[in-house]
Amino acid sequence: MVEQLAAGGVVRDPAMVLSLLLDRERLGSTAIGKGVAIPHARSLAVSGLRMVFATSRRGIPWEAPDGEPVRLIFLVLAPGIERARKPYLDLIAWVAGRERLARDRKRLLEARSFEEVVTVLEESP
Repeated sequence: MVEQLAAGGVVRDPAMVLSLLLDRERLGSTAIGKGVAIPHARSLAVSGLRMVFATSRRGIPWEAPDGEPVRLIFLVLAPGIERARKPYLDLIAWVAGRERLARDRKRLLEARSFEEVVTVLEESP
């Protein structure tokens, strides 16, 4: 997922950003339960607030509080500057709030295109 952002010019140093994400996981799992994880980091190697979404049909062991494997991953990255802090935290909270709805989780797992994912996220309360 980090490589995808690097290919798009959003991440200048993918190895460093990946290291930050792994450091964050060591502090505590970013899995929030119900098959959802929101790995996140801020870095000067990131050019703007971005989110990348991925699914895993089989699920990934992630030390979730409910023990369920993660099937929906929302990677959130932002620049390491102070003015990016609030939008970064707001985006994480927004994703966490929407992913608590079972209907939305099911629709995201079934989505077959970027447009379908956007529709689900835009329709959420």
